[in-house]
Amino acid sequence: MSEFGDHEAIEPPADIMMARLDGILDDFASAVADASTVSHAVRIDRIARSEKLRAVNAAVQAAESIRFAQS
Repeated sequence: MSEFGDHEAIEPPADIMMARLDGILDDFASAVADASTVSHAVRIDRIARSEKLRAVNAAVQAAESIRFAQS
């Protein structure tokens, strides 16, 4: 199964955060194939937000890993 587009039947998410992350992942997978025309300013804003998302994702992943290790 690829990370982009191929979906197999899986159980629903165990909590609200996982459901939200699944929605975000689906949106981003769609954005990869989106070839719509937008201004350079919009692309710059998207890139900036993508960088912020990368940083927040790293922090969330680290926090979850620490909580897992502590449990």
